[in-house]
Amino acid sequence: MLLPAEVGVILASTKVDRPNHLSGEVWRVSRLLLTIALLAATASILAAQMMPISKSGAGAVLIRVVGDNDQPIDLPAHVVIWPEGDMSRELQTTSSNGTAQFTRLLGGRYTIEVDLPGFKRGNGEAEVMDFGTVDVSVHMETDDPSSGAGAKGMLLAPKAQKEVDDGLRAMRALNYTEAEKHFGAAYKLAPGNPEVNNMLGRLYLSTKDFDKAQDFFARAASLDPTNVSALVGMGQLRLLQLNFAASIEPLEKAVELAPQNSFAHWLLGVGYIDTKENEKARQQASDAIKFSKSPSEAEYLLGEALFALGRNAEALVAFQTFVHDLPNDFYAPDAQKLIAKLQSAPASATPGSRNPPQN
Repeated sequence: MLLPAEVGVILASTKVDRPNHLSGEVWRVSRLLLTIALLAATASILAAQMMPISKSGAGAVLIRVVGDNDQPIDLPAHVVIWPEGDMSRELQTTSSNGTAQFTRLLGGRYTIEVDLPGFKRGNGEAEVMDFGTVDVSVHMETDDPSSGAGAKGMLLAPKAQKEVDDGLRAMRALNYTEAEKHFGAAYKLAPGNPEVNNMLGRLYLSTKDFDKAQDFFARAASLDPTNVSALVGMGQLRLLQLNFAASIEPLEKAVELAPQNSFAHWLLGVGYIDTKENEKARQQASDAIKFSKSPSEAEYLLGEALFALGRNAEALVAFQTFVHDLPNDFYAPDAQKLIAKLQSAPASATPGSRNPPQN
């Protein structure tokens, strides 16, 4: 059974220096590339901490985020835990094998919550020992049927399904040649399956073969107009091609079909802000924050949109929230610089200006 294939793309692995103005397309796209890389399901994701648990011990808990088939979900999920009777908590993003590990915990009962776009919120509990590691699985239930395994045309014969599964395993290992072999075999067996076409689109997006990616995403969406993942993939593709205007239509369809898909809202907000539809960008950033239920780079996007609208006081709060919630994010230092500039800006600064005070 296929999992929703809203897989991020490995396109960057190092921080990109950007000029100190919000309107520069180069740094904005660089940030987009890196953020997509950080969201990638085929690479390890740096753990983020939030409201760290103040007391530490020698216990640990390994949390596995799995689907209905008990297989790990290869999408970045936010996992939050907190000890019984304590308001402090910690946040991590799952790694490529759908796991998150929390260490240096005191023994006791912990509550677990998992948020992942396209799924209902997952809940669990762990009885952590004074030492050693406890394994806990959190099962996620698909929230939007149009993005799950039961969607139109998704059922595959066992042989084709095996090829898809093998292709996914190769993608996780960044073995794109092997992945292409298996997805190609699945395509020969089921050329009319929308998710097989979608997976080929994701593969070619990962290898930056944009022409092939476009063909397979378009075919997947044609076979199943409700395939949210293919629509999101097409939107990602257009953003990476710097064709911001063309990213709008597929991403608008995606959020219409899956209104709680925070990743689609975030991408659409990026498209809007780069086409200078700043109020729409603000709304999409707000929706992304609301539906993610966990800290995300949408808070940074919200700050950008508010700044562009001349709502500097609110932009300052958004950037401060971003830094508070994601202090270890690659772009927290950049947000700190923008905070300093906004705090030092004259009160009479022209509303709506896209350029913060120069050094």
